[in-house]
Amino acid sequence: RVLTDAEIRNLTELLPQSGLSYQAQKAIWIMLSTGCRVGELMAAQWSHIDLEAGTWTIPAKNSKKR
Repeated sequence: RVLTDAEIRNLTELLPQSGLSYQAQKAIWIMLSTGCRVGELMAAQWSHIDLEAGTWTIPAKNSKKR
């Protein structure tokens, strides 16, 4: 399912009031903006991320579909 623009705007307003930790809120935005799964994000390491290239390589062992 894809969130509508209105739902994303609503999330922007409601997430800070959710009681979730700062880290959990940021994780939600990362997952929404990249389409990654929770497990993929939780297994991410800085060595998988190339900030200069703007890429995040998810190793097969960390991906549901391998």
